[in-house]
Amino acid sequence: HYMRNIDAWEGLGTDLRGTVARQVASHYINHIWFFKGTNVQFREDCAKHFAPSFFERREVIELRAQLCVVERGAVGRLGRILVPWGYWGEDMLIRMPMIRQDPSAMALTYTEIMSLN
Repeated sequence: HYMRNIDAWEGLGTDLRGTVARQVASHYINHIWFFKGTNVQFREDCAKHFAPSFFERREVIELRAQLCVVERGAVGRLGRILVPWGYWGEDMLIRMPMIRQDPSAMALTYTEIMSLN
C-alpha cells in the first residue's frame, strides 16, 4: 500500500500533499486528544510528518518519543491489544525522558505503524 503509492505522492504539489495527508490520517488524528480543537492547517502539517514502519509478527516495537498509531495489524502494549487506529506515545510531549512510559510494544500480527516524532 505505502510503496505502491509513494510515486504518486511525490508527484503531488505541496498544497495537495497536505490535503491528501490530512484526509488519509483523519481517521486517527481526529481522535487523539491533543489534536482535538486544533486548526486544520496544524493537523495537515502534522499529518505530512507521519512516517510508516513495518513489523513482523512477534517483533518488538521500540519507537521512542514518538506518537505511534496502528494502521494495520495488532499490537500488544502494557497489557492491552491495540488494533487499527489505536495509539500510544502521547507522552512524547513530555520533555523529561525519565518520566515517559516504556515505549516498547509487541507486534502480534504483521503490523504497519504510522509514527510522528
